Amino acid sequence: YGTLWNGEFFRYDTSGKYDDIVMADQLAGQWYARASGLPPIAEPEHIKEALETVYKYNVTKFHKGERGAVNGYNKTLNSPDYSYMQSSEVWTGTTFALAANLLQEGLEVEAWQTARSLYDCIYQKFEYWYQTPEAWDEQGRYRSFAYMRPLAIWSIQWAYSQRKQN
Repeated sequence: YGTLWNGEFFRYDTSGKYDDIVMADQLAGQWYARASGLPPIAEPEHIKEALETVYKYNVTKFHKGERGAVNGYNKTLNSPDYSYMQSSEVWTGTTFALAANLLQEGLEVEAWQTARSLYDCIYQKFEYWYQTPEAWDEQGRYRSFAYMRPLAIWSIQWAYSQRKQN
């Protein structure tokens, strides 16, 4: 993983084309490894720094932290990554998994703020209620109602219960 770590976050690949893109799910493997009781997939300090970077760019700089985590954020342009439709969307399951990952790694304030941003969108801003979609764009236009990935919300409960036990 050493070629992907740039000192702040894990790059998408080594082509150089995406070096400035911060991906919200870059530590999905760490989230899963932690939930499975496996050792960390990277150096703990790199994991924490990468999560802090994701939170800073993909959550707080995207609509002031009020819309969930955008999949891709271009640091150079200081905006979501518009190179592909999916990179400029918020995926609810990915954002819930990110919140759980933040909680697993001790970033509790960031975890709850990330989860709260989704809750506010689902139940207040966009009024999706029990039709939580896979994704929405910046205007709140949804894609794929009643999708299964949002069930990742339960990983937040699991991460919280594990922190309480330890």
